[in-house]
Amino acid sequence: MSRKRRKLPSGVVYDGPLAEPIYPSFFDVVLGTVEKSAHEQRIRKLPTLLSKYGLDHADPEALMKLALQLAIDHVPGMQIGRARPNSGRPRTWKSGLGEHLVRDVENCRSRSRKKIGVTQAIQYLKRNSPDWGKFEVNTLETRYYEATKELQRKARKAKSVTAAMAAFGISEEIDRDALKARFGNLTISNLKKSKPRE
Repeated sequence: MSRKRRKLPSGVVYDGPLAEPIYPSFFDVVLGTVEKSAHEQRIRKLPTLLSKYGLDHADPEALMKLALQLAIDHVPGMQIGRARPNSGRPRTWKSGLGEHLVRDVENCRSRSRKKIGVTQAIQYLKRNSPDWGKFEVNTLETRYYEATKELQRKARKAKSVTAAMAAFGISEEIDRDALKARFGNLTISNLKKSKPRE
């Protein structure tokens, strides 16, 4: 049964003499020449290794290039890694949860007979809602204000986009085809390339 070989970053697969270990002979063991014999066999296998990596053994820098290729294939610190794994605690606050919190807090405040503040609404939600019970009140309060700021920023951006569309005479209901008909293939890069009018 053959062992599955690990794929190297270079894509090289060691086969033939490069896949076979060097076994000392009985005489090398008796005479104490195991290292010398192994060294000679390594030297004989070197041209095969160079050709495996596509290197010309006549190139004066061939051994340096081979050393670099071997380091890339076998030394993790020489390889290009994927994105670093996230360290630390896994995120518990998921995307979109802030908007959901703002909606729930505002619903709670509007349904209350008495006028209640954000903190009281959050305390009520923490006690009575399974969605918010796992979070601390101070965490929810911080996330509420962060989400409120983000929603306000999005609203300002939407107003500026609407204003820009109105300046060009475009209604919000206009479709993509109408935009293409009006402006063609106009892109930011086309605008940068065009020369200013004199």
